[in-house]
Amino acid sequence: MKNSITALLSSCILAFSFSAFGQAQKIPLNEPDYNRPKAFQNLPDSISVDEGTLAGLFNLSKGQKAAPKFSNRNTASEFQLRGEVVSKSDNTPLNAQAKSAGSGSLSSMILKLSDYAGSNFTISKITDPDGSIRYTGRIINFKSGDLFDLKNINGKIMLIKKDYYALVNE
Repeated sequence: MKNSITALLSSCILAFSFSAFGQAQKIPLNEPDYNRPKAFQNLPDSISVDEGTLAGLFNLSKGQKAAPKFSNRNTASEFQLRGEVVSKSDNTPLNAQAKSAGSGSLSSMILKLSDYAGSNFTISKITDPDGSIRYTGRIINFKSGDLFDLKNINGKIMLIKKDYYALVNE
């Protein structure tokens, strides 16, 4: 009798587990959309950036307008990116334990670009303990298929156009 109740109970549990809908649902994954429109298709693939232009941006305050000029090395043409400073942090120590003057610092800012709706230019200025300055940043629009990455190539600061999914993994 005890074995038949166990067998009946096991059969009921097995029958209910086959009819459960828990495994029929799809796992929500974000598949890359390689057909996104290109926001920066009218701009060249590489853009020279003057270090003085970037340094001048860090003199601006939150809420101020900016219009940095950049040049295309291949065609010797210039163009501007217009925007507004929407966020800025100044001289954050690189080493939180050692807040001495020789520990280096980080300053960052975000320009919301008006010429390219939905695009932001994020820039960071890193001052190393030896006093040297490096810049890093991106021009990105999360709804477009392209972006610019700020790189130091052979001593020259360049904005390099990249595919969105080469940098962002959803």
